[in-house]
Amino acid sequence: MADRIPTLPGAPLNVIESKIDPTSARFEKNMRAMAELVSDESVDLMTPFAHGDGQNLLREALVLAAHNSYHLGQLVFLKKLLLDKHGK
Repeated sequence: MADRIPTLPGAPLNVIESKIDPTSARFEKNMRAMAELVSDESVDLMTPFAHGDGQNLLREALVLAAHNSYHLGQLVFLKKLLLDKHGK
């Protein structure tokens, strides 16, 4: 499968990783921010947002968890493919 990954002209592995690593770092930062928010005992997870149509923090946290799990899988898969292609 790694042979089907397109070659990026002039882009050694460290350049490719330099694009993936900041994305991973932002992903982790945002995940930690949401975890901190839902862990705050002073916040009622079930209170609807004033600016929504009944959405609450619990619902948004669950939607975000499902959404992020998909993208985390993509990041891991992409990095694994790139590492395999470059023999690491």
